[in-house]
Amino acid sequence: MNSFITILQDKQHLMESGSYLECEIRAASILAVYRLAQKTGIKQITVDFLLWNKFKEIQAGSTESYFGGIEVGMHRVVGWFY
Repeated sequence: MNSFITILQDKQHLMESGSYLECEIRAASILAVYRLAQKTGIKQITVDFLLWNKFKEIQAGSTESYFGGIEVGMHRVVGWFY
C-alpha cells in the first residue's frame, strides 16, 4: 500500500499503459462508482462525473487535498484511451 501511495504522490512517475497497477486503479474506480451509486440511488454516470469534478477542484487548489491524512494523487499514463 505504501508503494502505491508513493507512486501516486510522485508527480513525475509515468505508468505504462495497460500495466497491472493501471488496470487495478481502473477496476477499483469502476467498483467504487458502482457501489456509491447503489448506496445513494444516484446514477453511475452522475457519481463518476461528481467524483471527477471533485478531483479537478482538488487539483486546482480550491478544495482540501487530504483525505485521512493522505494527499490525493492521480496516476499518469500515456495512452489513447482518454
